[in-house]
Amino acid sequence: MEIGGTINDWNYKTVPQKFGAFAYPNHQMTMPRGKGLGGSSMINYMLYVRGNKRDYDRWADIGCEGWSWKDVYPYFLKSENNTDPAILRDGYHGIDGYLTVQSLQYESSIAIAFSKAAAELGYKYHDTNGANQTGFSIVQGTTRNGRRCSTSKAFLIPAEDRLNLDIVTDALVTKILINKDLAAYGVKVDIGGHEYEIFSEKEVIVSSGTYNSAQLLMLSGIGPKYHLERLGIPVIADLPVGENLQNHIGAGGISFEASNALDDFKVVFGDPKRVSNEFNHLGK
Repeated sequence: MEIGGTINDWNYKTVPQKFGAFAYPNHQMTMPRGKGLGGSSMINYMLYVRGNKRDYDRWADIGCEGWSWKDVYPYFLKSENNTDPAILRDGYHGIDGYLTVQSLQYESSIAIAFSKAAAELGYKYHDTNGANQTGFSIVQGTTRNGRRCSTSKAFLIPAEDRLNLDIVTDALVTKILINKDLAAYGVKVDIGGHEYEIFSEKEVIVSSGTYNSAQLLMLSGIGPKYHLERLGIPVIADLPVGENLQNHIGAGGISFEASNALDDFKVVFGDPKRVSNEFNHLGK
């Protein structure tokens, strides 16, 4: 989920939906995407959630070589700098990476109460990024000293002075250059209204996010033939790019703190600090 509607957002909208988005004008949902260094990590909710290893293994099984859990897990550890000793004890986190991951600096009494109630009903309270994902937890976030730690802040800024790196801002890639052997050899870029071609010696990495990566491939002639031909784009490869796009279900609401929640919590559960410490050890 992202915080959209700003100058740092591409402000995309879906096509009118038949079975959803009934509260939106013309049944079109907003689809926030970050516009700037760090991409959507500059506007997202900063939740640190890796996902389930079976999804990665399934991708590898259907042909995504190098995307199995055993392939990607070492890179999660390598990139992560987790600052919570209680979370680190489960052995599923790294401490030497560039991306800072922290536990929330504020936990509402309601959140603690919900988690405690779930534990009393037999549901496990554990690390969402640990051995399994079924259960309850108070999530960690990609924050550093309580402030956003975007991918740009974590990885790009520390490397900005390297001789083998050039950072170009206010630049929009409009096409991947592909030769007759179907090999990418560069990109076409719009900078200040002027078009340039930048050539690659080894490879071109497409990392434009969920929507813009598919868009860039289709602008380059890689995508569904019927769609490209309709837009007058020469077809290089007829592939189902952009199809089967799925997003998680979400519901927006009003966030607030109940004024008497802490007193009620103490009556039922006792000292919230003690309970919070108990949660850090549940399942350990």
